[in-house]
Amino acid sequence: MTDNPGYTADFIKSDTDQATFMKDPAMDHLMTALVSVSTEIWAQARRMKIMERLLEDHGKVTREMIEGYMPSAEEEASWRAERDRFIERTFGSITVGHSGEGQPMMEFRNRSGMGGDQS
Repeated sequence: MTDNPGYTADFIKSDTDQATFMKDPAMDHLMTALVSVSTEIWAQARRMKIMERLLEDHGKVTREMIEGYMPSAEEEASWRAERDRFIERTFGSITVGHSGEGQPMMEFRNRSGMGGDQS
């Protein structure tokens, strides 16, 4: 059990690593890789935005400044819109027809780690 049960929980092992969602398991592995790489790209892009803002505002950047940065509501909204465009460009062609409007599904964004407050 964790020391701070209000904020964390023990890991519950599931069998999703054995699941196959597409006809070809290789396609599942490819999608997993694509989602992982895309998540890393967006995380780096967001970090770069923070570094640029800190340089503009303070003329210097430290790791502590980056880790402690809290975007304004305007920045957060702008980043969220940019993230959604990134998802559409990256995954739009494979989600067309699944959401009813040709847009990436919200469930996909949430499951990929690219949705919600993690923008």
